[in-house]
Amino acid sequence: MPYERLRDHLVAADGLPVVCLPDGSVDTLCRVYDGGHTWVESREVFGRRIAAGESRSFRLEPYDRQPGGQSVNAARQAHALGDEVTLFGHLDHPLLALPFETFSMGTPAEVTVLSFDRTDLMLSQGSLATDEWSFADLHEGGAPFRARVERAGSVVLANWVSFRDLTPAMRTLATYDLGAPVVLDPGDLSGSAPDEIGALRDAMATLDGTTPVVLSANGAEVGALADALGVMAAESPARERALREALGIAAVVRHDTAAAVAATDDRFGGAAVRVENFEAREIRRRTGAGDRFTAGLAHALGSGLAVAPALALGNACATYFIEHGETGTREDLAAFLEARSFPSG
Repeated sequence: MPYERLRDHLVAADGLPVVCLPDGSVDTLCRVYDGGHTWVESREVFGRRIAAGESRSFRLEPYDRQPGGQSVNAARQAHALGDEVTLFGHLDHPLLALPFETFSMGTPAEVTVLSFDRTDLMLSQGSLATDEWSFADLHEGGAPFRARVERAGSVVLANWVSFRDLTPAMRTLATYDLGAPVVLDPGDLSGSAPDEIGALRDAMATLDGTTPVVLSANGAEVGALADALGVMAAESPARERALREALGIAAVVRHDTAAAVAATDDRFGGAAVRVENFEAREIRRRTGAGDRFTAGLAHALGSGLAVAPALALGNACATYFIEHGETGTREDLAAFLEARSFPSG
């Protein structure tokens, strides 16, 4: 069972150097109330009231502020797993003073997270620094970026949808002496133009020519990529297999509430693998769970674990975060696995 092998890894394994980039945000978590004091419990109700004009105004009640950003979340999870993390992000804010090596590239985005009973809605306002970010500045600048990347055990690229310069970045990374998997979590791809996705595909394939590239995405993101690239297969894992071939990369990993699915080439076993997820016993927070999955996946693949326990670690990191609203350490996750019955499959 992948979860049994994972528990042994969490107890015994050493960490590895991990590099994450390039975003960063300050997330303000809010609950939504109607004109009175009634909590708007779901996105569906919120949308219906807006569309029907039932409510002329809503009140946002902030209840927390947290570090945010896909690469920040992934870096925090990797650090909690014992990895030696270097984060290159937009971190110029006291809330983003993090307990591992960081290099800031400017002011973070401001994100308002509307919390509902089962899902969140994120409203993002970028900064001038994030809007004008260029990978060339990082590549050519004084920060020891190349040295950190070339010694990394895994590299996490996140939030392509907000940082389109990751497309030429991947072509530049292909000129580096890399010996580690590069895991890309692109973010919400809805509304991305076909030519932009085509350029992303070409850059991923170029980078994959020098080191394995792994796509880590949720079902909606996998579907958006498949549609944009003309992938016709609708059922899993045929869709993941066909998308991997269309992208020309080592692996496509889809993570969802029920399970994680991977389709790989020979570098990761050349098979389609499905690992069932745990059912969350309660929901503290969902936003950021997918980033924890990506970090767990990157850690596991960089550590040399097989695909099945790598998916299992991603599932455990994500579900622990959903249940607790906090990033699980190795000890937390080992105890979590000890206490839970392993999902079948």
